[in-house]
Amino acid sequence: MPSQQPPQPGGSGDELFWRETYFILFDRARRPTAAQVQEALRKADGRLVLRNLESDEAGQFASVLIESPEDHAAVEASYAAGAAVVEQNREWAQQLKKQAGPRQLQRLLAADARLEVAHFERIAAAAGGSDDRRDGGEAPGGKRAGRGAGSGSFGEGRQGLPRARAGFGDFRDDDFDDDFEGDSHGEDDAADDFGDDPFEAEGDELEMLDPSCLLIVVETLAALTRGVAFDPAAGEIW
Repeated sequence: MPSQQPPQPGGSGDELFWRETYFILFDRARRPTAAQVQEALRKADGRLVLRNLESDEAGQFASVLIESPEDHAAVEASYAAGAAVVEQNREWAQQLKKQAGPRQLQRLLAADARLEVAHFERIAAAAGGSDDRRDGGEAPGGKRAGRGAGSGSFGEGRQGLPRARAGFGDFRDDDFDDDFEGDSHGEDDAADDFGDDPFEAEGDELEMLDPSCLLIVVETLAALTRGVAFDPAAGEIW
């Protein structure tokens, strides 16, 4: 089903499907202003379109919707801070202690603020009417798309990518009737009946989503806040 979407440009008719959420963890004293975020993203890639840039009364950054039409993608970045962020960082540090370096863990534990960067695939309304072909969709947690995503364990695989089913291939040769042994004359006919490979078609659709927009935004905002970037799905921090 379609995600709880960020605000849509008027009359676009497209739908946004949540794919993954990255986090940028930093000291809240490094919270940028909305103007700094706008300028940094503009310099990083002039193709990016910023919408609904929001700030608090002091002008500090709150949230923004970043679109990259050429990549069929959108990214929503939003600011969060407080005890819940600190507690989540402690849990992540515990899980990462075997793969992250001491400096990375120290920065992770010292962070008391973060930017939540939610990645969305943009699909034309006509193509997105039935989403049985995709595992992505509603962003977990919160009312805003992407809020609270990744609060569970990391390393569980990314939303929207094909995953092997548990137990697939667990069969024995004697599960098949001997009558089928050596009988290959019907294979070509069966292929003709079914036409093109549906999995090949699905792969073509998934390739449309270019991660460039997400990576540019994450790298730019991490540099701006001097923070560490974290991908919970892959369990990677840098």
